[in-house]
Amino acid sequence: GVPPTYNWNEPSFGGFGSLQVDNSKPEFSCFIELTDFLEQNHLPFPKHIYFPFPTDVVFAYRTNPRILQDCVIETDLHLPFGFDADSPDLEQSYLLILISLPLKIRRVAYCEVLHESLHESSAPFTKKLSSAHFYTTCRLDTIFEDDRYQNLVNLNLTFQISHEVTKLIPRSVKTLNCNILCPEFQVDDFGFPSGLKSLNVLLFNYPEQCWACFNDLEHLSNLLFENIKNEKRVPYYNVRFPKSLKSVKSTGLDVEAIKNQCPNLTSFECSIARHAERHGNSFNFPEKLTNLRVGGGTLANIEKYENGSSIKFPKSLQALHLVRDSQNVQFGESETLFSNKEESMLQNLKILSINYFDGFSRLGPLPQSLTQLTINLPSQRMEMLNSDFFDNLKSVTSLQLLRIYCPLGANFDYELPPKLQLLEFINPELSKISLRSKSLKQLNLYQTKFSVVSPENFQVPDSLVELKLHGPSFLSDEGGIQSFAKSSVFPQKLQRLELGCDAMHKIPILPPNLKTLDITCQVARAKQYDFDNLPT
Repeated sequence: GVPPTYNWNEPSFGGFGSLQVDNSKPEFSCFIELTDFLEQNHLPFPKHIYFPFPTDVVFAYRTNPRILQDCVIETDLHLPFGFDADSPDLEQSYLLILISLPLKIRRVAYCEVLHESLHESSAPFTKKLSSAHFYTTCRLDTIFEDDRYQNLVNLNLTFQISHEVTKLIPRSVKTLNCNILCPEFQVDDFGFPSGLKSLNVLLFNYPEQCWACFNDLEHLSNLLFENIKNEKRVPYYNVRFPKSLKSVKSTGLDVEAIKNQCPNLTSFECSIARHAERHGNSFNFPEKLTNLRVGGGTLANIEKYENGSSIKFPKSLQALHLVRDSQNVQFGESETLFSNKEESMLQNLKILSINYFDGFSRLGPLPQSLTQLTINLPSQRMEMLNSDFFDNLKSVTSLQLLRIYCPLGANFDYELPPKLQLLEFINPELSKISLRSKSLKQLNLYQTKFSVVSPENFQVPDSLVELKLHGPSFLSDEGGIQSFAKSSVFPQKLQRLELGCDAMHKIPILPPNLKTLDITCQVARAKQYDFDNLPT
């Protein structure tokens, strides 16, 4: 039977949610909490569910055997902290129960645990797995012998393996993450499964003069590769790509090689984009790109339009991410990222992010199709983020999400774009804010300089459903939010309120629809009356 050392009905261990990490989906601390939530909201049981520990699966099954029968289950095979103190055989007991359950357990992490204690008896279980993750070093010839993982589709090997043992990986695998310790000579065939569709590989100490050949993987669609030397990722350009490739990511990529070998590429991500000097000082990216992530300095070498004031991007681009690189390029005042001329308009661009790159003094007119904008330069003020920028931002009628991580002064007073739903703002100088919007649902303010929050310095839209307000980081010596003025009133539609305070007394009356209140404060400075006076 089940060892009587764990009560699944008590929410004492980590929550579980869907297979995909999605903060919009609820997590639950116990099985009863989940079933109550589903019943109250008249929702069907999830088709996919993640349990952090095998004990969670066992006790959920014991609580209600039928409810999990049609559910695809993912779990980790290590026990919660402290369980091994009860009995040296406890882990093995739970694993034996787990692998014998008549459930669709298909995705498992820490698979090495099975082979350490239950190698012989685990074969019927592992043959049904579609996804397996190994963290600690294992012998692949032992793990994969006798077709133990014959239905495996997704495989993640966190530890380093030799290039000689990749041939032992099950041929059924379509998605592979691995780290290969390379020899000091050319490897013509790494032995990957020929049907791979997605490959994430780190090559350790592969000689720069040798070629990394992926062109024999005729079904490969997504490739992330890096060459690691002295624990650092270094650009590696001697690569042969398959014609089937649609997405590629690496520290350095040769643009001409990509264009010549991958005619259907739609996603291109790298810090350093190399181009052939024989074609002059400018180049173009593949014309079918929908996603582009490059170091900002690369833009200096991209072909410009005839007027020379804006950059020639692929017209199909839907997402553009500019990141910091070592070039420190500064564009002239007449040069902009975008232009309003018909020939240069990006009518499909929906996502723009600028991270640690301040090469432009002006962005130019933002594309009207934009739905998400992120600008992240926390250490210095960006010249482009002036009052004209925010005034012009109002014309981007499709914008729904805006994230700004940048010191922009003490006062932030603007009308927001008409369809904006989420504003996230990190500004260590902010002590007064006034926002005008009828659409804003979520406001996240971090590292602010508020001391006493009042209607005079804190004016936010009534449409808010979620509000997060935090003072300086707890690691900072600066004082944080001390209290709220008596006249302060939260938006009445709020359902979630999160406060990060230096102290937590004098919190206003909570709005009637509030469902979640999360208060983080300096416990060392909190007094008993702070807890006694919390609103109920």
